Amino acid sequence: MTIGEMIKEFRLEKGIKQTELAKEVGITKEWLCAIETGKKQISVKLAYKIVNYLPLTPEEKGRFVALIKYPERKKTLEQIANMELRDQLEAKEQMIKNLKEKLEIALSTLVIIKNKEPNTWQSIQAEQAIMKMDRINDRR
Repeated sequence: MTIGEMIKEFRLEKGIKQTELAKEVGITKEWLCAIETGKKQISVKLAYKIVNYLPLTPEEKGRFVALIKYPERKKTLEQIANMELRDQLEAKEQMIKNLKEKLEIALSTLVIIKNKEPNTWQSIQAEQAIMKMDRINDRR
C-alpha cells in the first residue's frame, strides 16, 4: 500500500472529504487527488501535516509514519516493522556496550582505591562495591 492509498483509506474511514483535508493541510483538492491516486509524490512535511490532521488511532498513526519513514513503498508493513525493531535492538546493544565500558572503568577505579591505601574507609567501601559488582556479574 502506498502513502496515497493509505491517506485515501483513512480519509474515507473517518468521513473526511478531499476538499476538507486539502484545505486543512494547505493544498488543492486536485493535488490531494493526484497524491491519493499515485500520480504525485508526497513530501514528508505534507505527510506529517496530514497524519496530524486525521483523527487516527496510535496504531494507524504508526502504520502511516512507517510508510513516511521508509519511503520504499513496496515494502510490506511487516518488513518495515522488522527494520524498526532491528534499529531499536542495535541502539539498545550499543547502550549496553557503553554501560559495560563505564562499569569496567568504575571497577578499575574501585580496585585502585582499594589497593592504594588498604584498611581505610575508602578502601573498605571500594571492596564492598567490588563484591556487589561481582555478585551482579555472577547472576548473569
